[in-house]
Amino acid sequence: MGQKFTIKVTHVFITLIILMYIFYKISSNTFFELFVIKSSNFFEIFPWRFITYVFYFPENLFFFFFSILVFYFFSSNLENLWGSKIFFLYLLISIISKSISVFLFGGFFPLADRMQLYLSLMVAFGFNFSQERIYLFFIIPIRIKILA
Repeated sequence: MGQKFTIKVTHVFITLIILMYIFYKISSNTFFELFVIKSSNFFEIFPWRFITYVFYFPENLFFFFFSILVFYFFSSNLENLWGSKIFFLYLLISIISKSISVFLFGGFFPLADRMQLYLSLMVAFGFNFSQERIYLFFIIPIRIKILA
């Protein structure tokens, strides 16, 4: 009969990242007030901020585009391997666990660092696709298990 349409978590996440980047460029003060954790005071924190800090990209457009490509490369392969539901749970657990640990044990605020998410994706990709090669600086071939 007909094919079942499934929504890819990777595409939804990249769309959210792009929309939030546009919102940040339009009004950075409003973005900080709504979406970024700025203190460790429990009464100043809205619950969605534990997830939305991932969408903060202070870099210029070139680094933003490069980080989107890196995210797409790792996440699309993992989502195809694990399925959308498991991959979504992996992203959610990774984001929330970093938020809670930095909130409880201290760290630098505003909590606007999404590098942990990229590193966890790279390690998961390295364990699942250990023989895959990527090209460092688009020239040097390196197996992903070495980087992970």
